[in-house]
Amino acid sequence: MSVESAFYTYLSGVSAVSSLVGDRIYPGVAPAGADLPMITQQRISQRRYPNFAASGGMVRTRQQLDVYAATQGAVDTIVEALRDALDGWRHATMSTEQVFSVQIENVRFGYESPSDGSDIGVHSAGVDFVLMHRESVPTF
Repeated sequence: MSVESAFYTYLSGVSAVSSLVGDRIYPGVAPAGADLPMITQQRISQRRYPNFAASGGMVRTRQQLDVYAATQGAVDTIVEALRDALDGWRHATMSTEQVFSVQIENVRFGYESPSDGSDIGVHSAGVDFVLMHRESVPTF
């Protein structure tokens, strides 16, 4: 299981988050017409830390969670639940992945104007989490 899958599985099981978005946590892209509020998840980048001889097995992965809701207040509540559930989380195992730390690195807020002639747009936040984790080391 990849660290992205493990992160998704862990996040889906956090009751403080699922009480706000239900099962609307989507890896990658949300399906067309998905209800609000919702969260999408994607891997943004990875950096590996080699040692002098080969791969060191340590990886820094940036996961972006995008939060979408009808109001800014709902977005703020979900972002706070994500922070409470994940920021500073250390020394844990997400499934088979050994994750040493999870930290919020950045939060960006946005608003998308309605495209259907209504007065209701979509509020959003992009929350970047940095995961330090171990991966298997290739053998030659």
